[in-house]
Amino acid sequence: MAATPSTPLVGGAEVRAEARRVENILDAKLVLYARFARGDEKHDRRASSGQGGACGGSDLVGMCGSLDKQPADLEHEIEQLLMQLGEVNDRMSRLYTSSTSVGSGSTSRHVLQRHREILHDLAQEFNKIKTNLKSAEERQELLSTVRANICEHRHSTDMLLRERNALHTCDRLTNDVISNAEATKAALANQRSVFSSVGSRLQLLSALAPRATTLLGAIETRKLRDKMLLGALIGGCVSLILLYRLATDGA
Repeated sequence: MAATPSTPLVGGAEVRAEARRVENILDAKLVLYARFARGDEKHDRRASSGQGGACGGSDLVGMCGSLDKQPADLEHEIEQLLMQLGEVNDRMSRLYTSSTSVGSGSTSRHVLQRHREILHDLAQEFNKIKTNLKSAEERQELLSTVRANICEHRHSTDMLLRERNALHTCDRLTNDVISNAEATKAALANQRSVFSSVGSRLQLLSALAPRATTLLGAIETRKLRDKMLLGALIGGCVSLILLYRLATDGA
């Protein structure tokens, strides 16, 4: 915020210079204030750290003041500057009214009217930006509320989905256990059937074993009888051959 010089303002040139200085400061602060309404003030702060200030150049850093000001601080400073510019214009009006050495009356009125128009335009611009900033804050608050509601709904939905997934997982695991149990039951039933078949075959073999033993005994007996008959036949043949040889040798 601009400070009033310690020495009195003397002459129209000094008053006009003071008015232009306050107007330039107001322009710079309105530019910064407008950035809050546009929502890009944070971006401008980051960019200004390497480029000499949010007002677009190092020459205006002093006009803007600190880049960390809040909208309420800027609003108060701009209101004070508007009041100060109005006071400067009033002093200019009194000076032009009381002094006859400051050019012609029409030129003085034109200069004064021009500064009053600038003050009016700056005040209108300030009110417009103030309204836009208020609308932006209300919109941001509404968006924050909507985002909070969305996040809460999403959190509830996520919890329901997690519970649903947990139930689905438990159901799947239960189905897997039941399937494994049914497969085990079927395997046991198959093994039981196999064991029953093996038992039946063993019983059949046990029933056939005596008959096989009797048959084998009969076969062995017949073999022994055939061997005895063959031995007797061979012995008779040998005896006949020996007798024939003896008879031939005696003759």
